[in-house]
Amino acid sequence: MNKKIVTAVIAASIIVPFVAGAQTTSTFPGPRPPEDMRRGFDDIRRIQGGPAASFATGTPPVPKEMREDLKDGVRKIQEEDKEEINGIRVEFHAQAEAVREQFKKQAEAVRETAKKELELKREMAKKEIEGIKDTKKKEIVLRMDQNLTAMNTNMMARYTANVDQLVTVLGNIDSRVSSAQARGIVVTSVRTALATASTSIASARAAILVQTGKTYAATITSSSTARADLKVIADKLKVDLKVVETAIKSARDAVHTAAVALSQVQGTVPHIERTTSTQSTSTTQ
Repeated sequence: MNKKIVTAVIAASIIVPFVAGAQTTSTFPGPRPPEDMRRGFDDIRRIQGGPAASFATGTPPVPKEMREDLKDGVRKIQEEDKEEINGIRVEFHAQAEAVREQFKKQAEAVRETAKKELELKREMAKKEIEGIKDTKKKEIVLRMDQNLTAMNTNMMARYTANVDQLVTVLGNIDSRVSSAQARGIVVTSVRTALATASTSIASARAAILVQTGKTYAATITSSSTARADLKVIADKLKVDLKVVETAIKSARDAVHTAAVALSQVQGTVPHIERTTSTQSTSTTQ
């Protein structure tokens, strides 16, 4: 041990009783001692059988048994919360899955009805399309007929996936809210936000069903007006898709509001994937 440390230990043996009597103060009086002297104090405390106290604050060390009891208590609470959250999450997901299956059946029935309506419209437009003398123009009309229908189908599948993601996030929020409520935290504001989000999600699904039932057959009045007729149909599809997109955005915003409300009472915001944001729709001729 070098000379400085020996000197520090000797000085500490005289000063430590004084320090022990002054531990009720919040700061050590006078200027901060050198690093070697602080190490000397720490060495003495360790020899005496306890961890070194904070020299800057004079805070007495927490007994080892008490620290272990606190750790065990925190660990137990965390495990209980985890089990409770998992149980609530499983129940919520089961209910969400039942709603999702019901929606899929409804959407399938709507699609079947729309398919029959589309075939009828195509049959009615068949005469006008066959009357087009320009082969290239006829090909464009037939291709647009297929593209418009495919676009609507694909966008409804994408929007449905977006809503399913929002439901998953909402379930995560709901499980944490129930756990917080069990610990005595007031969660009234979060419950209100959750109810609003659930309503918005239901509205988004209803909008998807309505749009699923719409058809966009390439009906034209004559060969000369074919381009203008197709543009009218494409523009209508674009407007209709925007309605659904707006409904899903409202649902996403409502879920985010619920997450923020949870953060205000508990300090944890479940992550909302940005992939739930809808993309701008466009149609091409």
